[in-house]
Amino acid sequence: MLLDGIEVVTLSKMRLSYLEERHQLVAQNVANADTPGFKMQDLKPFDAVIDRNFGRHMAAVRTDPGHLMPVSGEQKFATDRRADGWERAPSGNSVLLEQEMMKATEISGAYEMTNLVLGKTSEMMRTAMSFRA
Repeated sequence: MLLDGIEVVTLSKMRLSYLEERHQLVAQNVANADTPGFKMQDLKPFDAVIDRNFGRHMAAVRTDPGHLMPVSGEQKFATDRRADGWERAPSGNSVLLEQEMMKATEISGAYEMTNLVLGKTSEMMRTAMSFRA
């Protein structure tokens, strides 16, 4: 693909793979919602994947006086999740269908956003190439 060397495309492809794998885990959790002793599974947040693969922490920086200042302080979300449900059934099962539905909705939104970013990047590259002399 022509856009493979562009970092936003590489990150988007990585994000889509991450979302696919997370979706499979959510489906597995839902399928085993009534299995005694089954423990729900989830992936670490995508931020941890980026840090591991790129070897650095990606943070916003102010490169122009007209830009807003980056938000400082601690992260709102932990960098490592315990794959444990909100509650546990007497059978030892930790899957809650409500929690899994929330994850599925989150995955769907992230997938749509990632595809939108890829589409806009592709449009931008086509526009740039159309003005080439």
